[in-house]
Amino acid sequence: MSLRRRFLLWPIASVFVLTVTGVLSRDPLVDALTGEPTEAVGLTFSLGYLVSAPIGGLLDALSLLTDRQHVAVLLSMVALIGGWCVARSISSTFDRGRIFREFLIAAAAFAAFVSFYGYGVLGVRPMASLHSYDPELAIVDFHSHTEASHDGRAGLDIRTRREWHRGAGFDLVYVTDHSHVETALKAGAGNPVRAGDGTSLLPGREVVFRDQHVLVLGTNDPTAGISDDSPWPILIQTIPNNLSRVPVPIHADRGGVQAIELLDADPRGLRQSVEDRDLILSIADSLNLALIAGSNHHGWGRTAAAWTLIRIPGWQSQRPEEVGHQVEARIRRDRADALQVIERRRLKGGTSTESSLMAATTLPRLGWHILTSLTFRERLAWIAWLVLATFLKARLASRKTRTTSYSP
Repeated sequence: MSLRRRFLLWPIASVFVLTVTGVLSRDPLVDALTGEPTEAVGLTFSLGYLVSAPIGGLLDALSLLTDRQHVAVLLSMVALIGGWCVARSISSTFDRGRIFREFLIAAAAFAAFVSFYGYGVLGVRPMASLHSYDPELAIVDFHSHTEASHDGRAGLDIRTRREWHRGAGFDLVYVTDHSHVETALKAGAGNPVRAGDGTSLLPGREVVFRDQHVLVLGTNDPTAGISDDSPWPILIQTIPNNLSRVPVPIHADRGGVQAIELLDADPRGLRQSVEDRDLILSIADSLNLALIAGSNHHGWGRTAAAWTLIRIPGWQSQRPEEVGHQVEARIRRDRADALQVIERRRLKGGTSTESSLMAATTLPRLGWHILTSLTFRERLAWIAWLVLATFLKARLASRKTRTTSYSP
C-alpha cells in the first residue's frame, strides 16, 4: 500500500464512523424523570472546550460513569494493553529482551491512561454548560461542598466553588458543607446584586438526621437546630444512602424531608440512582416529595451530571436571597410539581446486578455511547482534529522520506 493511501485510510474511516454515528446520534440531555429530550435547555460550549473537544468529550463521558463502570474500564484497559503486547511478542522470535521491552511498553501505555484519568479528576479544563431558553427558569444545584467539609478538596474555596458552577451553567448554588455553615454564610458577600447577573451561592449544610445524611436549606438561619421549637427548614434526602430509613413527617409538615435526590453525581450516587430508581420514585410519590439533582461536588472533576430547573417569574431581577426564599417556598408548597431534573445522557448499566457480559463490554459500549452523544459542533471539532492530525503526520512522513532519499 502506498504511503498516501496508508495515511488517508484511517482518517477517511474515522470520518465515516463519525458521520454514521451522527445520523444515529441522540440528544445529550434528557429529562431525568421521563427519559425524553427537552427543548427548554441546551448545552453550550466555549471556544476552549471545542478546541479541545476530543479530550473534553472523553473526560466528560468517563466522569459520568458509576463506580463499578470505572473499575470495568480500568480492567478492560489492562486486558487490552496486555493482550496487544502479548500478541506482538508471540508474532516475533522468542527474545527475553523483546518481552521485557513489551512489558515496559504496556506499563507506559497503562500509566498514560491512568494519567489521562487523573487529569480528568484533578485538571482544570473548559466545561460544558447548561443554557436555559426560558428566562423564567432558574438552574439550581442543591448539594455542593467546599474545603470546609472534611472530605472537600484543599483549595476549594468560595471563589473556586462559584467558578465551577458558573462554568456548568448554574444560577443558584446551595453550599452544603458537612455540619459546617460559616463558609456558606460568607459566600453571599460575593453574590451579584441581581440574581440574573451571575452565579449566586446560598447557605445550607449537610447533617446527619435520624441516621440519614440530609441537606438543610434555609436562607433565614441554617445554623438553627432541627426541632419543633423553630421554623422547620427544607430537608432533602441524599443518596447514596439507606433509603429504607428516609425520615418521614411526624405531623403536618414537620419531622421529615420535603425532597429527595433523584440523581447524585458521586459515582456511588450515580449507581444508586439507577439501582434504586423505582424505590426513589415510589418514596417520592408516597410522601409527596420534590425530586432534585445534586452535584455533590467536592472538588474533583469538571463535569456536571445534572441540573435542577425551577420556574420563578422575574427571578433574574431579584436579590439572590429573595430567590432563595422563593425556591424553598415553592418546594414546601408544590413538592412534586415544583422542579424538573435534567441530566446528561449516560452509559447504561454499572449496577451491582449487572451481568458479566454487560460489565465486560463496558469499554466498547462507552465508545459507542460517546460517538452517538456528540453534538453537531463537537462532531465538527473531532473531524477538524482528525484532518489536522493526518496533515501533520503526512508532512512528517514526507520529510523523513525526503531526508532518506537525499542521504549520501
